[in-house]
Amino acid sequence: MTAWQGHDAAQQRALFVLSFRQRDELAAVLSRAGWRVVAARRADGLRQRVAASGTAIAIVDARGAIDAGIAATAELARVAGHGDALLVLVSRGDVGRLGALHDAGATHFLVSPIAGDVLVQAVRSAERHVLRMGGGWHDPAAGAGAPLGWRHDAGRGSLQLTPALAEATGFSETSDPRALLRALGPDGRHTALAAIRRLSDALPATAFAHDLPGLGRVVQHVARDMHSGRLHALVEPLARVGDIGAVVREALGSVRDHAGAVRWLDRRIEAGERPGVRVLAVSGVDPVNRQQGRVVGDTLLRAVERRIEHAVRDAGVARMALARLGGTRFAVLLPHGADAGLEAALAQALARPFVAGSVVVPLGLRQTVALAEPGRMAPR
Repeated sequence: MTAWQGHDAAQQRALFVLSFRQRDELAAVLSRAGWRVVAARRADGLRQRVAASGTAIAIVDARGAIDAGIAATAELARVAGHGDALLVLVSRGDVGRLGALHDAGATHFLVSPIAGDVLVQAVRSAERHVLRMGGGWHDPAAGAGAPLGWRHDAGRGSLQLTPALAEATGFSETSDPRALLRALGPDGRHTALAAIRRLSDALPATAFAHDLPGLGRVVQHVARDMHSGRLHALVEPLARVGDIGAVVREALGSVRDHAGAVRWLDRRIEAGERPGVRVLAVSGVDPVNRQQGRVVGDTLLRAVERRIEHAVRDAGVARMALARLGGTRFAVLLPHGADAGLEAALAQALARPFVAGSVVVPLGLRQTVALAEPGRMAPR
């Protein structure tokens, strides 16, 4: 067994939990039962966060917030695949809204009061549903979902990073914990240590946010195994939550800006590969910004981003990555040079008109392909 086959198995038992009022309580119950929990209190960037968690099971806690719960369920159902599980928790007084939740896309329900052991059994039932149906917001075979995470064994003094996290940060997969803490800087180091010290039998899981070199702003979801004492963590990039910002999520599950993309390419050149870059220049967004405002323009860019992501994922090229170069320029990073088959897929994906505010707009696309050169993204 390789060092991270064990982590891959844990990744398959990852859960995403959205709870507006009881996030920490649900995370603690599910962490004790053996799941790796990515938990949120707000629905900002919901679809991206569920996809980045690498899970096929999402839990929406709509107790005391039924309208927000229905909206979140509908948001997730738009991108959920066949066989994914969407478990919704509702208050007894909202039983009359179960039909609306079902129409929104929920696959499983629990009605309060909900005991911890009942919740665990409901999630196990959802997990069996996923296994039978072959679901997953992520399809690892399509190049999406390589986990960002780490595992620490204090007894052995070992810290192991997943390959994707090692690649994104520039650290080796087997790293010195002290070196990684130093890289966080004083504030990040203080935040990380304070969070880890909070872990106990009563609080087996916690989360904290900080800046991580190579990834930007992240949330680390850390859990302690009550039997072995080991720490396991899933790292969730936050650069795109709520705003497209300056990056596009990499198809492998991490985040790339221009500098990160250059490092990605340089590592492959150093390994003897000849990676390629397909630069996508999208036109037609500036008039939307001028006529309807920046908010509508940003929404349009997010729609462009989703189509690019879907086209790249459907192309099925292994180890491909995406980057936002700035403005309306994107890059597809190719580990083995140019991929001619991708050109038609991208052109077809962006040929369909987009809805921008109250109007339908066509966008233009220009594609340029080149082999990468050390230290730079070509073409610029």
